[in-house]
Amino acid sequence: MQRWEYKIVYRSEHVGGWVVDGKPAPELGKREDPEVLNQFGQEGWELVAVVAYTYFFKRPLA
Repeated sequence: MQRWEYKIVYRSEHVGGWVVDGKPAPELGKREDPEVLNQFGQEGWELVAVVAYTYFFKRPLA
């Protein structure tokens, strides 16, 4: 049975940048959405849903 890990990513005006899995991600800086989405894709994450500028990713659990 395939098992998955998940990641939730969004940009927060309150935090002033990106938030990954509920924690500020200063390493992503002020990068635009396509740059961030491409980075996660290169890391093996598959975008599975977008809801109100919140991106939901999954990838097989190793």
